[in-house]
Amino acid sequence: MALAYCGDGATSRGDFHESLNIAAVMKLPCIFVVENNQFAYSTPLHLQSTVDFASKAAAYGMPGMQVDGTDVLAMRTRMLEGHPNRSRLFDLKHDHGGMVDIEFIVQYLVLAFSHAHAQLLGNLGNITLLRIAAELQLIDPQLARCGADAYRDYRRLQHGLRLNAEAEQSAAARVAPERVRDETRSVCDLWNAVFELDGGKPA
Repeated sequence: MALAYCGDGATSRGDFHESLNIAAVMKLPCIFVVENNQFAYSTPLHLQSTVDFASKAAAYGMPGMQVDGTDVLAMRTRMLEGHPNRSRLFDLKHDHGGMVDIEFIVQYLVLAFSHAHAQLLGNLGNITLLRIAAELQLIDPQLARCGADAYRDYRRLQHGLRLNAEAEQSAAARVAPERVRDETRSVCDLWNAVFELDGGKPA
């Protein structure tokens, strides 16, 4: 999977449209992320485009979506919509209480608190960053420990599925929900504590 980033001004360039076209025609596994800064150098948004940038994908037969990148909960909702799970199995990576929730929690903590705690800026991995956040009293130590243990267990299960190629489950890394019930609960508890939500699944 390839991930390409550009600003809003780049969507007015020919090579942007050429890239979308060839990606669509060849059905390439790629995602184009357009960061809307409201200005292309000094050109305001209303002088660049009459439609939102996500709509431009439709011209090439590609799905497009728009989301507020500063809203963590909205971003998580969009990711869930992009990875629907219609099976009875639990997707270790994408389902509520899975690996992506932990990764979002860690990124939120880094973005929200690294200005005051430089320890969070290192490329140290999610488990270590959860421990540091707990040591800094940004999150409850027990919740952080359980969340880190869940992430470790998920990675082990994901690795095992890929190695053993358990039928069709290996591609999406899915297991029976009861197999990871404790881990899922731990991640949901951590998510709800970090984002101050009341019980249940992450929003």
